Amino acid sequence: MSLKVIVIGLVSIWASILANKNIAVYHDGIRPIMGEYIEGRMRKSELIGIAFAMSFGLVIGFGIPFSLTSQVILIHSILLGTDVIGIASPNAPVAAVLGGAYGVGLTLGLEWVVKFFESLPINIMESMMLIGDPIVISFSALPALAVGYQFGAKKGILTLAISGLARVIIAKINPIVISGSEVSISPDGIALGIGMILLMGFAINASNNKENAKRHLENSNITLFTNNANNIRKNLIPLLIMGALISLGASLHFIGGSPMDVTFLSQGKVSEAATIAFIKIIGYLPLVVTTGLVSGVWASGGICDWLFGLGFISTPVIAPFLGAAGMVAEVFGVKYLATFLDKYPEIRQSGDHIRTAMTQILEVALLVGGMVAANNMAPTFGYFVVAGLYILNIIAGAPIVKMAVGPVAAVLVGILANIFVFFNLINV
Repeated sequence: MSLKVIVIGLVSIWASILANKNIAVYHDGIRPIMGEYIEGRMRKSELIGIAFAMSFGLVIGFGIPFSLTSQVILIHSILLGTDVIGIASPNAPVAAVLGGAYGVGLTLGLEWVVKFFESLPINIMESMMLIGDPIVISFSALPALAVGYQFGAKKGILTLAISGLARVIIAKINPIVISGSEVSISPDGIALGIGMILLMGFAINASNNKENAKRHLENSNITLFTNNANNIRKNLIPLLIMGALISLGASLHFIGGSPMDVTFLSQGKVSEAATIAFIKIIGYLPLVVTTGLVSGVWASGGICDWLFGLGFISTPVIAPFLGAAGMVAEVFGVKYLATFLDKYPEIRQSGDHIRTAMTQILEVALLVGGMVAANNMAPTFGYFVVAGLYILNIIAGAPIVKMAVGPVAAVLVGILANIFVFFNLINV
């Protein structure tokens, strides 16, 4: 068995165990919902359905396509799958077995999947890749929606406008030169980061007014963020092991944290990949920290991609220690952030609005992505099937979680399209 299979298998096993024990999940949308389940306000069956709906489209339409094209496995392919496996498993041993099988199967099966889909008249995988585009882009609008829910539509529109302008400017000035190398900053990451800063600013300002200050004084015994930070800290050892495995895989160039990472790695541009990994933390730190503190569940991949960056710049011998140290820094650092956030009750309330906004964004993005992918496989017929199944699902009482309809319908269209080609009902 190759080293690649072993390392990715270990990553999958441990990530599945962490998800099963409610210690860490990768998907930022699942993390706040985990809090609902842990506190008894959500059934496990509901959590499983939501986790599958959130992860399925991203694994099929985002993670695997980039992994196939670059030959470097995008971490989304692994950790989004282990989120579902861990949550759905009845206990840790089952999660470990299923997670390990998933990781090994994913690693060994990528080449087979490529060959299989390439042999079909209509390549489903190429079209399914399109599902990920609306998700990645729409996600940067998350803070604006949260602001709108919490502080009104006017401030929400203002946040959306500022974030959108920042995105346009960053896209315009890309690439920038850092240490003699051209580096492209993620416009979506910057837009998300600025939006989160504005959300925090509005929340701090609201917390400082007299009315909110009085309410905070009356409820000073409520320390949600601090308590959740303590819960994260209690799981330090399992989390640092995860950090060590992530950085080890990155140092061997087996895994990458973003499409940009894996693209640079596949081209042998390791320093560029590391630079991207470190820069992205600016855009995603607020979201990861906030969702972690809302739920008491940490991110299995750490804060954004910086643990991958630690692996990229080091050797396989040193990388596990750097990754473990990086995760320790995150776990202890979040405590201080929690203390700060507990002083501002409006920031604490932002977690609920972030969760709501995130769910709605994913519903829209996955539906649009499913339509685009389906239409690419079967023009006009694809729109017909996805739109029809989406409405029929609502009429039937939503037996399929809304977020899952788009990707599921797109897969169905791909299967039908190839059958139609076989019977000469449509032309390739």
